[in-house]
Amino acid sequence: VRKMMAQDKFRIRNYQSSDNKRVRELLAQGHMDTMNLYMKHQEHLRPSLERYTATLVDPNDGLDLSEVEKVYLQTGGFWVAEGQSEFSGEIIGSVGLERTSDVVGEVRRMTVDNRTRGKGVGKLLLDTLEAHARQMGLKELFLSTMEVNQTSRSFYTKMGYHLWTDAEPYVFIHPDIGVVFFRKLL
Repeated sequence: VRKMMAQDKFRIRNYQSSDNKRVRELLAQGHMDTMNLYMKHQEHLRPSLERYTATLVDPNDGLDLSEVEKVYLQTGGFWVAEGQSEFSGEIIGSVGLERTSDVVGEVRRMTVDNRTRGKGVGKLLLDTLEAHARQMGLKELFLSTMEVNQTSRSFYTKMGYHLWTDAEPYVFIHPDIGVVFFRKLL
């Protein structure tokens, strides 16, 4: 008897505009999980994090999620993970690729439903994105994540990404929220 692999349980497909609401919900869920990590020590950040999380589910927010076709599909790609056996037909993850130069792309909007984390969904999403990036001729990928999110940091390291310590810093949501960058040569 063959053990069921992640690709047997989940399938990765191209994003469709009808996926937008569920992708936003998943991203907001992920931000809420991370926000709860911050709240243990820095309650003063709650209003900023709550405002940002609210924009993720607002279809009129003006963010990249309002223009997935323009920001991602025309320059790189956007994929969703769907359940096959368990969570059949349900979108349980997403990832976007935004081309930033002829040879560099940014991994964005990576999220996996917390009910399916640790089951290979994130790896399938990132493997799909990286294969597409190579086909596009990209030589390097980079991404950012909140400093406190050790789960994401460990995942990206396991996937071959390295901490990018000399990346240009920027303020994300609030100056007290640390952001770290990772990069990978393809």
